[in-house]
Amino acid sequence: MKRIWIVDDEPTICWALRKELESQGYAVEVFSSAESCWEHAKGASPYPHVVLLDVRLPGKSGLELLGSLQELPSQPAVIVMTAFGDLKVAVEAIKGKAFEYLTKPFNLGNALSMVRRALESHPAQPRNDPDFAAKLQQDTLLGNSPAMQVVYKQIAIAAQSEQPVMIEGDAGTGKSLVARTIHQFSPRASKPLVFFRPDANRVSESEVELFGTCLPSTATETGMGPKQPGLMLLSGQGTLVIEEVTQLSLAAQAKLLSAIETECFQAIASADPDPFKARLIFTSSHDLDNACVDGEIYEPLAAQLRVIHIRLPPLRERREDIRPLAEAFVRTSSPGARKQLSEEAMALLENWPWPGNVRQLRQTIQQASVHSRGVVIGLEDLPLRDPGSEALTAGNLTSQQLAEATRAWLMAHDVRYESDHATSTPSSDFLHDQFLAIAERALIQAMLEQCGGNRAAVASRLGMHRTTLRQKMKRYGL
Repeated sequence: MKRIWIVDDEPTICWALRKELESQGYAVEVFSSAESCWEHAKGASPYPHVVLLDVRLPGKSGLELLGSLQELPSQPAVIVMTAFGDLKVAVEAIKGKAFEYLTKPFNLGNALSMVRRALESHPAQPRNDPDFAAKLQQDTLLGNSPAMQVVYKQIAIAAQSEQPVMIEGDAGTGKSLVARTIHQFSPRASKPLVFFRPDANRVSESEVELFGTCLPSTATETGMGPKQPGLMLLSGQGTLVIEEVTQLSLAAQAKLLSAIETECFQAIASADPDPFKARLIFTSSHDLDNACVDGEIYEPLAAQLRVIHIRLPPLRERREDIRPLAEAFVRTSSPGARKQLSEEAMALLENWPWPGNVRQLRQTIQQASVHSRGVVIGLEDLPLRDPGSEALTAGNLTSQQLAEATRAWLMAHDVRYESDHATSTPSSDFLHDQFLAIAERALIQAMLEQCGGNRAAVASRLGMHRTTLRQKMKRYGL
């Protein structure tokens, strides 16, 4: 009979889990603290197959017990449970070789399915990293939403792997920050971290910058001279982050895949291979599957990148994270000033569409902190106003009425407009984004309805590339 231990100080959760697991034929034992579980474990035989372990316990934490459980002669598969998950918890859980990471509240069916998978697995051996705790002292990412819990777990897994990583997400969601965090928590943290963003308008120059090239020996002689190293070589044994990988040519993407598989590459115009020892992380604002359909990514490379594929949710999909993010940005924007957001200002932030995602939220808070005169940041300090989209989405508007509605919208939103037209006011910085979040979204949505969802027809009618249309649909949640 399979043995399951539950370590949690919440009686209701323990009762529900025990009842469900015993109904499936498992032998279940329950402990309310890490100390009582460990005292029992030291004299227990046989040992448990699976441990459901809460993080926050009276006395020692669940993460401390996790390390101790790895010392048992027969190591159990540990499922970490927490209602207070963040990146630190996720990374420590994965680093401590937890099998899975379960965020409360959870569905009993999902918990049972996780236990079954744990029973089928073979627990890994522990790893010790004395510097790991120090690296976890700084908070790099914020948010406790279910969507971010998934991201934290994926970051933790990616950090302990040598496989290439694909980070996908809209502009402003934090792809570069996630790449930096993976490097920080990886064994390569002491090695170089190099970022490279190819220019689609300068394809050959970008590829020279990436792969390097051989220089002509002289202006009159034939043949090639010394090599000019590219970032593939200069990144050494560190991490090379290639941002917006679809901006590279398919041929260059194929060379990257070859470098991953063979651990060597050739500089442009070189006959001799160079060793490639860095770890690759890719980012893209394009959906990986759609990029394959549109021919923007080399399909064998895409298949490799699906091994560790992290999708960052837009801010509109994790609104519960807006408050902690905003509060953190206030602290960093006004150190020592002890400023805080009024509830009215916070309510506006929590309901704003945020087409620019976390980056736009951070910049908005920075502006508000600078321009607020008191300790409290109020509505009047935010460069945002109630979208008032009714005027722009109402039906049967003529061109003249639409123009008048636009002017009225501008007057209502830009209350700090100055008469000196040569000086742009801080409040106008995001007006274009705000307007597009209303007007462009309504336009694309109406065209999709008229064209029966045919994106090719919509792109043709609007005069934009299908890739551009797809990006805008994703940005606006269409």
